[in-house]
Amino acid sequence: MSTEFTGDLDALSLTAKARRQCEALPQMCFAFLEGALPGERIVAIRRGEKGCYRTSLDDAETSVDQARELVDTMNRKLCISDEEREAMLGGSMFGWDTAAAQPERYRRSVVQLQGAAGAEG
Repeated sequence: MSTEFTGDLDALSLTAKARRQCEALPQMCFAFLEGALPGERIVAIRRGEKGCYRTSLDDAETSVDQARELVDTMNRKLCISDEEREAMLGGSMFGWDTAAAQPERYRRSVVQLQGAAGAEG
């Protein structure tokens, strides 16, 4: 992984499909990693790059709920939707040319969850 982030997709070796999918995503976002240790739960994901980057936003004093809220707050400030965040996480783990890197793949499940929550109330 590169140490300097420019957001330039031309600097990365991506397939044509991966490049097209990346162009529809934000340059970077934050994510919460389930099961990670405190201090390693909040990560930054860079569009088109494999893996993620540990941040200094999380420590042993931060609860799981606080860490999740911090991720949501940071992404809201960057105008990043939940679907984009999930696509960024999926792309970084499974490849930017896979369905996991497509935000629309996550829209249906978010709508279903919101509908289910409304039905319970």
